[in-house]
Amino acid sequence: MIRYYESVGLIPAAGRKTSGYRDYSSHDVHRLGFIRRARDLGFDTDKIPGFAAALEPPGPQQRGGEGHRAPARSRPEGKGEASE
Repeated sequence: MIRYYESVGLIPAAGRKTSGYRDYSSHDVHRLGFIRRARDLGFDTDKIPGFAAALEPPGPQQRGGEGHRAPARSRPEGKGEASE
């Protein structure tokens, strides 16, 4: 079944160890568990990619506000500093 998931693009093709065994990352194993649970709940494999996209780590444009902040303004001299 895993090879089928690779062929339809639900998971990336795994690398191979020198022994010839497939080498899956922990993220791939987590994704396979998600696919299994979705299948157990009755979802078709053509519906799963939309749900599985939620498993992907956010990219720079998806992170909440990062890169969209206004630059920090410096305080005018004498304002906000404790006086001695």
